[in-house]
Amino acid sequence: MLQEFSQNEFKAISETCPNFSGKIEYTFKLNAVKRDIQYLKFESIGENARVTVNGIDCGLQVCNPFAFDVSKAIVEGENTIKVEVYTTLANAIKDPVSMFVPLARTGISGKVWLLYK
Repeated sequence: MLQEFSQNEFKAISETCPNFSGKIEYTFKLNAVKRDIQYLKFESIGENARVTVNGIDCGLQVCNPFAFDVSKAIVEGENTIKVEVYTTLANAIKDPVSMFVPLARTGISGKVWLLYK
């Protein structure tokens, strides 16, 4: 079962800062009803992401699907979600390959869902 909790979709950082390379940190609050919540899923993250919920590390993902097991970290009520997105230097420093290859969007983009049992 899916529950979308973001009314607005995230916009990729690369839409406004196409040459950005480095670490992007997102922090947001989420009020949850504890109903066997299993995963926090992101439509898209470019490029790597680590998720922390209420100070508990929920893992690092380097490619899709960007779904993080939050079952041991999420609580009934307010939760603090921190997402650290790490990029390569390809946006800032073009090598012979990246000059001609479209690069993935940088940061979180799209929707975010909670997945239940």
